[in-house]
Amino acid sequence: MALPPTWVQLVRHLVGAGGTLPGLRYVTSSGGVVPEPVLGVMPAVFPAARIFLTYGLTEGFRTMVLPPEWFERKRGSMGRPTRNVEVFVVNERGLCVPGEVGELVQRSSSVM
Repeated sequence: MALPPTWVQLVRHLVGAGGTLPGLRYVTSSGGVVPEPVLGVMPAVFPAARIFLTYGLTEGFRTMVLPPEWFERKRGSMGRPTRNVEVFVVNERGLCVPGEVGELVQRSSSVM
């Protein structure tokens, strides 16, 4: 597990050196967005790794996860809520309809 700035530096180093980490089995990131150019080369520099992108508040830990099998199709997404987490997208009028821009709010036993 590492924060996005660490993944950015490591991926840039590996790409620049022409290297990979074939023994790495899992990659997970939280605490911010991993830039799209870095996401695009992660499978090449971590060829055997299952990549989990996660999202969560510092005080609430990870409440959303993008499973590895969705990585290519939904790359950059926050994924789906973890167990016992409810997620809503709202704006000043209330719940948003699909495709409408809003603010992500969460409710769970780990978020107050």
